[in-house]
Amino acid sequence: MLVVASIDPQALRPEDEGFAKSIANVVGTAIARWRADAEVARLGLLDPLTGLANRPLFENRLQQALDRARREQGDAAVLFVDVDGFGKLNDGFGYRTGDEVLVGVGSRLAGVLAHDATAGVWRATISRCSRPASHPTARRSRWPSESAPRCASRCSPAAAS
Repeated sequence: MLVVASIDPQALRPEDEGFAKSIANVVGTAIARWRADAEVARLGLLDPLTGLANRPLFENRLQQALDRARREQGDAAVLFVDVDGFGKLNDGFGYRTGDEVLVGVGSRLAGVLAHDATAGVWRATISRCSRPASHPTARRSRWPSESAPRCASRCSPAAAS
């Protein structure tokens, strides 16, 4: 809403009202475009079924976590969750049931993650990338320093193919 007011009733002419309406229309259109662009960008980073990070976003967050762990000499962890018998579930009960299982697993996993963790979809597998040391309730476990590069190489697009 755009409001133009004046104490002096003669201060605003009829053409001023038209100008104000034009400005309101331009600003309204710009805001709508900005919102649409933001939504397109958001949807480009999320799996459409689960709403979790898609593979490119997950890979980016994984790289950030590994870089931060190296820089701070801390920990990083990746957990791959594979739903056993998922193919049989889809074959026996249909894709709608399989989709409901993926959405359920994804929402449960995302609901328990630390604020700096990312849940993402890697093909039909839901994954988690986190720094256990950053969450106060996380159990401390130390990976050997050579484990992080092996993990990163297994998570790289070239190794996943």
